[in-house]
Amino acid sequence: MNEPDSHAPAAEPTAAARALVLAPTKPEKHLAGVILPFAMVLVAAVMVAGLWGLAEYTRLRLPKFEPLPRLGQAPAFSLTDRSGATITRDSLRGRIWVADFIFTRCSTECRLMSAQMRELQDMLRPLRDVALVSFTVDPEYDTPEVLSRYANEYQADPGKWLMLTGDRDALLRLSNEGFRLHAGEVAPDDAADPPPPRLTHSRRIVLVDRAAVIRAYYDGTEADVASRIRDDIQQRLAPEQPPR
Repeated sequence: MNEPDSHAPAAEPTAAARALVLAPTKPEKHLAGVILPFAMVLVAAVMVAGLWGLAEYTRLRLPKFEPLPRLGQAPAFSLTDRSGATITRDSLRGRIWVADFIFTRCSTECRLMSAQMRELQDMLRPLRDVALVSFTVDPEYDTPEVLSRYANEYQADPGKWLMLTGDRDALLRLSNEGFRLHAGEVAPDDAADPPPPRLTHSRRIVLVDRAAVIRAYYDGTEADVASRIRDDIQQRLAPEQPPR
């Protein structure tokens, strides 16, 4: 009798046998059903914890800025811009604005203040909801045409920087009573030829928020005032919710 060849290939298992070998047992199926959802929940929890930790780290690392005080409502007005348009307080509602009082025949503080406003205009150009407003205290001379020439000296953007004139008494009340900034006449210097305008005004610059509330005053002749106003706008006023 011939012995079977020991080198002959083994018979291939049937498909049923292979399925039986590969199929997980019931305990394995149960374990996989428990581990997979648990792993998914664990990964989600780690992600949430990581995001919370990042947010908390960022919150603690960022500088905290105290809100600016509310110093009273800015007064109502109706005046004429250098363009000839009528501008009121409501025209500026929803915008942050920076205001000063000047006159074009002034050769001292006004020039310093307007230079600061020009610098501030350039700093705040990307912020579309910020406006600059210069009120004249010499409206009899500072007509829209005169203000336009003055504005050109400082490359004032007509969409960003308003220059307003109007009734003399209304403008003086606006400064003295509305913004609580002194403005008026002084005794003339009879020795001067021609005599200079008999006017005086505050050199302070006013910051007003989107709800027309006065929030800060600054000395408009200080070297760093433009940077300080910019920082207060960007860090304190800009994040505040606009009025509804």
